[in-house]
Amino acid sequence: MIRKIAFATSSEIPNLLTDDLLVAEKLAFHGIQILPTVWDDKSVNWSEYAAVIVRSPWDYFLKADAYFQWVQSFLNENSGTKLLNPPHAILNNIDKRYILDFEQQGIAIIPTHCVEKDTQASLKDILEMHSWDKVVIKPVVSAGAYGTWRCNLDKSEKNQEKFAEQITREAIFIQPFMPEIQSEGEWSIMYFNGKYSHSVLKSVAGDDFRIQEEFGGTTKSVEPTADILKQTQKIMDLQIEPLLYARVDGVIRDEQFLLMELEINEPSLFFEFSESGVVNFVEAVRSYL
Repeated sequence: MIRKIAFATSSEIPNLLTDDLLVAEKLAFHGIQILPTVWDDKSVNWSEYAAVIVRSPWDYFLKADAYFQWVQSFLNENSGTKLLNPPHAILNNIDKRYILDFEQQGIAIIPTHCVEKDTQASLKDILEMHSWDKVVIKPVVSAGAYGTWRCNLDKSEKNQEKFAEQITREAIFIQPFMPEIQSEGEWSIMYFNGKYSHSVLKSVAGDDFRIQEEFGGTTKSVEPTADILKQTQKIMDLQIEPLLYARVDGVIRDEQFLLMELEINEPSLFFEFSESGVVNFVEAVRSYL
């Protein structure tokens, strides 16, 4: 009997990504058919699937309310179909303020200042308060560096209008620019079913601060030390619900892993860099069926 699983995608990129084709081919050997399905397509009957795996709904932050309702539907009218990752976990992960909760639980994070929507704030004052020179500013709900920009203290007054306009639309994070992004790179450490699978290191192009491929970033396969894995495993151990997949993103400073994001909603999982990662993911999916 062939079981059907939907890989949730977006209307702009409705088909399976090259990376996801690798696991779809392996799952087919186990009688599991993967079908790319646009998350906000109203004609879709989600009950037809054994499970729905959130993979590439990369426009979700542009339709945040609708996406929130879609995820929540798997707790209500679509509750007969398993959503992976679990709805509660995704709902708590959409807003990046979750990282502040990790800090309260003893996890080392990149220093973060949150400015709420529609508040009066001086960009220069915030930077001076924290003794930050170079910072990165980003929305608390976003993906792919959308709405993210860099500022220096000496340009903070000039950029105040841009900053003030942004916080009329959304809450934002201000974080110090981490030079490790340019000197070493950003780590992405993949976990499936709570167990370590594989890792990559993402590097920027030139003086850029964005590691995404569309901005010239590059990626290579790496293996973290046992101590770094111990630190990232601690993050995973704090999860309330079992997760099919998680990507722990961060930088390493003085042998300490500093968490940037825990990606459990729609991350790239870099299967093309790890054959064992494909196998690990396939086995993880099968364990949920």
